[in-house]
Amino acid sequence: MSRRSLQVLMVVMLIAAVALVLSGCAKPAAGIKDEEAIKAITTTVEGNVKGYKLASPITILERGAKNQAGEFPFKVEYTVTLQDGSSKKETMTYLVSPGGVDSMGVNVFNAVEAK
Repeated sequence: MSRRSLQVLMVVMLIAAVALVLSGCAKPAAGIKDEEAIKAITTTVEGNVKGYKLASPITILERGAKNQAGEFPFKVEYTVTLQDGSSKKETMTYLVSPGGVDSMGVNVFNAVEAK
């Protein structure tokens, strides 16, 4: 290969490498999909110690921006059945944050009730 061909090849490779790096940097930070947030909040509500059970699907009312702690606030509404058999509609805000990856390679999220 001639010296000129080698220089052209190096420039092309350099441009390709820079383009790949910049395309990766230009992607927005991954957020949390509604389905993932609902799953995390459902797990939290169902695992409560208050003695009530989830009676309706969770509906997202508002989705907030990521805070400095890396949590996403979600204002949700759902109905619970109390121990005495009565029902009550709840409107709560939960902070949903990344919790790692499970053994199947699926992202796991945690939800806690916002204070």
